[in-house]
Amino acid sequence: MPLITLLTDFGSRDAFVGIMKGVILKISPEINIIDLTHGIQPQEVGEGAFILSSAYPFFPDGTIHICVVDPGVGSKRRAIIIETEKYVFVGPDNGIFAYVYLREPNVRVISITQTDYMLPQISNTFHGRDIFASVAAHIANGVPISRFGPEVTDYHTGLISIPVVKDNIICARVLHIDHYGNIITNVGKSLFTETTKNKKFQIRLAAMTIDRIRNSYDEVNIGSFLAIWGSVDQLEIAVNKGNAAKLIGVLQGDPVEIRIEN
Repeated sequence: MPLITLLTDFGSRDAFVGIMKGVILKISPEINIIDLTHGIQPQEVGEGAFILSSAYPFFPDGTIHICVVDPGVGSKRRAIIIETEKYVFVGPDNGIFAYVYLREPNVRVISITQTDYMLPQISNTFHGRDIFASVAAHIANGVPISRFGPEVTDYHTGLISIPVVKDNIICARVLHIDHYGNIITNVGKSLFTETTKNKKFQIRLAAMTIDRIRNSYDEVNIGSFLAIWGSVDQLEIAVNKGNAAKLIGVLQGDPVEIRIEN
């Protein structure tokens, strides 16, 4: 029996997550469910896409990932299933799977249209319960994805923030701010290494400037800023035992510059 993971922007105050689990377990009582996170900022599809990309490869083959960050719930946007070589993804066709499409060489995308695998009543505000949880549970029970609807090719590939290198400057963005206030940028390790090889650089964000990469937080004094490679090899700006984002007032999407000397 495969795992099912849940990624949503539902938070923990309401019963939404628990209800989805109830739907899954009524259909597939033996399934194991893992909460990936329910702390995505409300309606922040891009943040959900990034968090999903940083997590899904670490799960066993056959895992089913339900992803519900869905500001278009109740509209004409599709509900979809994505099948890759190792995983299945279930959620709205709104860009939440942008990094899956980027990373996975072969995908099969199904538009969920077969109502037999949904709950009898479909609300306009809770497709996580009425469609996605139910569909994922049926997949876990062995229903082939071809039974859920037609295969489509015009799915929403989403928008991915990619740094631009111009005139010895890497023009980047804040991709995510984590629970600790660490500022995760969209600068990957390979791009940075190739562009700055044997050259001095300055990372500029708000009023803060950093000119070297550290290997651990405690290489600087408590309260001091540092740059470090995070767990998914993205450039992060942090404060040793502090909240970097709050200290300099940075928000998701803010610009980051890396200036490189000739």
